[in-house]
Amino acid sequence: DGYLRLYAQRQPAGDDRKLWMTPSLLLQKIPAPAFIAEVELDIPENAPDMSTGLVMFGEDYAWIGLRHDAGSGETLLGYASCRDARSACDENFKTEKVFNANTLTLRMTMAEGGSTVFGYLSCIVL
Repeated sequence: DGYLRLYAQRQPAGDDRKLWMTPSLLLQKIPAPAFIAEVELDIPENAPDMSTGLVMFGEDYAWIGLRHDAGSGETLLGYASCRDARSACDENFKTEKVFNANTLTLRMTMAEGGSTVFGYLSCIVL
């Protein structure tokens, strides 16, 4: 009780630069002119090739979360945005830090007028 478990799905081949064609997005319409959305993620140790996060999604979108770096093998915490996602935009993921914790809390604060601020808190569980 009190949680939702989602199972990962593979990103469509050849379209790993943006979320537009991702089949596994859990979305909700904006609930109010101003709101805060927060999610706590439990990160399994055996999920090396995952990507997860919190997104403000539409024709233009922005997200914060985790992405696996195939080159280094590390899980990176960062953010990205995409303008005109339906066409040929490229996400530019900006890394904040290498992620090595067991839980991650993500927050999105939206103010009236649409400005949105993302934040995070990670925790190492021993």
